[in-house]
Amino acid sequence: MELLDLLLKRRSVRQYTGEQIPKEKLEKILQAGLLAASGRSRRPWEFVVVQEKETLQKLSCSRVGAAKMLENTGCAIVVFADTLITPDVWAEDCSIAMSNMHLMADALGLGSCWIQGRCREAENGQTTEAFCREL
Repeated sequence: MELLDLLLKRRSVRQYTGEQIPKEKLEKILQAGLLAASGRSRRPWEFVVVQEKETLQKLSCSRVGAAKMLENTGCAIVVFADTLITPDVWAEDCSIAMSNMHLMADALGLGSCWIQGRCREAENGQTTEAFCREL
């Protein structure tokens, strides 16, 4: 499939079967994120793969009105940034990495959806960032 075709057909998916992602597909998705461009090639991201049902359930409360879909997923990749590495462009760098991972998931026949948490509120009133740090 050509890249333009992939870009034209990719959609956010918010309903999941709960099935585990095969290890080889998950590794390809992570590799796509790790190969993303970043400012000054500093790569400020850290990816945390979450597959435990209890943690996915907790994560489903990490953002008001946007994260409930995580209750039924088999996997989530949480992207964190070390803001000291690239204090001016870490958000853009991590966004590119996430975009790469979404495209790879689609190319592998998997659904995905970006849940933006920066400067958002969790169901318990904390910021999404603080909520995730406590998990």
